[in-house]
Amino acid sequence: MVACTDNKNANNFETQHFEGKSNHWNVVLDIENDSSKLYKIAFIGKENKPAVFKYKIKDSPDEKNTNSGEGELINQNEFWINMSCSGACDPVGTTIPVTVQWEGKKEELILTLH
Repeated sequence: MVACTDNKNANNFETQHFEGKSNHWNVVLDIENDSSKLYKIAFIGKENKPAVFKYKIKDSPDEKNTNSGEGELINQNEFWINMSCSGACDPVGTTIPVTVQWEGKKEELILTLH
């Protein structure tokens, strides 16, 4: 099953929800149409949330698409990454590896379809 489709009829698109959790992070991917993806990254650790963190998301089955960058949680509890594609987005895999680095620490988690 893939999240994006070559079919241009939006009525045939199925909304998809992926989620993964580690000791310190909860990551969600919601795909509500074939041309955009919304990632939500939240710190769930017991200690104070970091001001900034780095992320790497491998969201294609062949791992040709890697989305990476830096997020901040200074004035918010959740960091959103809203991605729009020109036309239909490339398909995502059934599992999506995510790596988060902060304050000299690193955790890896897997998003799975729910």
